[in-house]
Amino acid sequence: MIKFKFLIVILLLITSCKSNSEKNYRNQPEYVRLAYEIMQNTANELQNAKKLKLVGFGGGMMYEIENLHLSFLSFDNQKLFQARDLIVFSIRLFLKNINTNEKIRPYLKSYPFTSKNISIFINIQNADTSINGVALTANKIVYDVPGKEKTFEQIHEETYEEALKIVESEKSTNG
Repeated sequence: MIKFKFLIVILLLITSCKSNSEKNYRNQPEYVRLAYEIMQNTANELQNAKKLKLVGFGGGMMYEIENLHLSFLSFDNQKLFQARDLIVFSIRLFLKNINTNEKIRPYLKSYPFTSKNISIFINIQNADTSINGVALTANKIVYDVPGKEKTFEQIHEETYEEALKIVESEKSTNG
């Protein structure tokens, strides 16, 4: 499982290492420009709201937009319930930004986009944190802690729907 997560992180980073020069950006198909715009706007909103730093983005966009992904760094101390709140907030914002953009709809493989069509990885860089990574991939949210020999060790897994119910329940309980 650790090797699988490491492979996902590497793939996310490799696919997001594309030159974003003005010339390359203008030569992209309209749907790619729209997707990049949505991803950049979402990243800016998450930076302002949650202090997340964008480190990678991309997706499956050969002929249509099949999926999109974002990768972030966070420097805040996180416990599991805080990491859950953070990833759910990020997922909801990303999906809202995709699904409310009418220009991109004709290019989406499926509309509305759901948590199955996106991936988000948040690497938490804080020595005092109990969680050092949280990721949504294939509709599953996984939470990692530091493992032996600089690896990640998964401590919890849940579907996006399960996490959303928990977050909404906690918010209604806390008023």
